[in-house]
Amino acid sequence: MPSKKNLSPELKLKLMSVKKRRANQVNPLLEDWIYLQESELVFRDFMKDKKEPVVGNIEYGPALYLLHQLPAEVVYILVHFMGMPPTKIKTADWEIWMKDVKDGPGVVAGDGTLYLEKTYAQLDFGWIESLVYYLHYRHEKSKDAKFGKTPVTTNITGQPNLTIAIIGDWGTGNKYSDEGFAPPSQLVKNAIMGLKPAPDITLHLGDVYYAGMPNEEQNKLLKLFPKSKLANFTLNSNHEMYDGANGYFNMALSNSLFQKTQNNTSYFAVTFGNWVIIGLDTAYYDSSKMYMDGALYDAAQIKFIKDLKISSTQKIILMTHHTGLSADGKSLTNPTFDGTKIKKPLFTQVVNALGRCPDYWYYGHIHNGIVYNNLSKAGTYKCPSGASPQLRCVGHAAIPFGKGNALFTGNKNNPEISYFAQTKMVNTTPTPSKFLQARVQNGFAVIILSPTDITETFYEVSAVNGTKKVWGNKMKTEKK
Repeated sequence: MPSKKNLSPELKLKLMSVKKRRANQVNPLLEDWIYLQESELVFRDFMKDKKEPVVGNIEYGPALYLLHQLPAEVVYILVHFMGMPPTKIKTADWEIWMKDVKDGPGVVAGDGTLYLEKTYAQLDFGWIESLVYYLHYRHEKSKDAKFGKTPVTTNITGQPNLTIAIIGDWGTGNKYSDEGFAPPSQLVKNAIMGLKPAPDITLHLGDVYYAGMPNEEQNKLLKLFPKSKLANFTLNSNHEMYDGANGYFNMALSNSLFQKTQNNTSYFAVTFGNWVIIGLDTAYYDSSKMYMDGALYDAAQIKFIKDLKISSTQKIILMTHHTGLSADGKSLTNPTFDGTKIKKPLFTQVVNALGRCPDYWYYGHIHNGIVYNNLSKAGTYKCPSGASPQLRCVGHAAIPFGKGNALFTGNKNNPEISYFAQTKMVNTTPTPSKFLQARVQNGFAVIILSPTDITETFYEVSAVNGTKKVWGNKMKTEKK
C-alpha cells in the first residue's frame, strides 16, 4: 500500500459531509464501482505473471484494494454511504507482488506503465486521492464546467515554415526531485525552450495531474508552460474531467496564454499552406468509465469541422488527448457509447466526424512515445491521398514509465511500431537508485511544416546526456 494513506484535510472534510443513500436510491457510482471491479479482475491476473492481458484495463486495477487501506472512517463512508464493494485482492498476495515494487525496480506493464511507490508512478498515493476526489464529485453530482462553443481558426501566412512542439500528459509541475534529478517536465520544458529554430507553436495534448483542479492548472501548467512565440494550445483530458473540467475551462483557458487562440473553447484549428491542424476535445462528452476511452459525437465540434470546408487535396493533422489505437498498434481502441448508445471506437468516430481519415494523428493518454506504421491497424485505412493515416502517441512528457513489454518481441520492435521510447535513464546519482533501473527517458515531438511538406522528429531528454533526436521521417517527406 502507499506509504501515505490519509487523505488531505480538505478532501476528508468533503467526504464527511456525504449523506447516506436511501435504500431505494440509485447509486450514481454504480458503473464506476463495476469498472473498478472489472479492472481489479484483470489486475489480479497481471499480479500472477506480470504480463498484461490482451483485453482489459489495469490502470485502476489496484484501486479497490488501496481504497480499502484508507483510514477506517474514510472506508466506512466509501462503503456505507457511497457503495464501495469489497476488494478480492488478498493482503498476502499483495505483499508478495509488492516486493519488486516497494523498494524498486518496479513492475512494468505492457504499455510501459510503471508500478512503483514514487511520485507520479502508478502507485503514487496522489492517484488514489484523485480517485476519491473524482468519486466524491460524481456522487455529489457536482456541476461540470460550461462547454465552450466559440472556437478559433488561426490562419498562418507569410512564413516559409511552421514549427510545432507537441507535449502530452505533461502537467506534473516541477516541485519535486526525481531521485536527485530535475523532474521530466522541467527537462522537457528546457529542451523545447532551447530548440533551434524556436517553435512557433507549443501544443499540450492534455492531462494536468492529479485531477485538473484549478490550483493544479495554475501551478503545474500555466506557471511552467514552454510558451512559444506565435500560439499556444492545451487540450481537455480524462484527468481534467475528474474536476468536471472546471480547472481546465475556468483557470487554464481563461488565462491570456490560451485566450487568443482558444477563446475559452477546447477545440480549434490552425491553417498553414495545404495543412489544416485540428485540435478536438475527446473528453468532455466521453461517457466511458473514468473518461478513459474518449468520444467525438457532439454537434458543436462536428459542425466546426464541417464549417472548415476541408478539401480532399488538403491534409489534416489531428490532435486529441485520447488514442486511436491500442498501445501495441494491433487494434483500434475500445468501443464506447455515443449519443445514440451505439458502440464505436474513437477511431471510427473521428473518421465519421472528419468524413475521412486524418493524414496524421497525434495523441497522448498512454504514457509512452510511440510511432506507428502502415502495418498497424490504422494502415488498413486510407486517406484521400491514397496513403494510410499516420498515428503517433506523445504521452511521455512527464510521467515515469518503463519499456513496455507488449511493444517488442525479442530484440525487435513489433512490426506495427517504427519507434517507441526505450532508452534507459542514466542512473548516476551519488548512490545509484533501484527506483531508476526500470525507467526510460521521457520526451516530446516536433513537426516542421512547409506549405506542402512535413518533417517529424521525436526527442528524448536526459538530465545527464541532454536532449537527443531519436526518430524522424525526413526520408519520408510527403509532397502534394
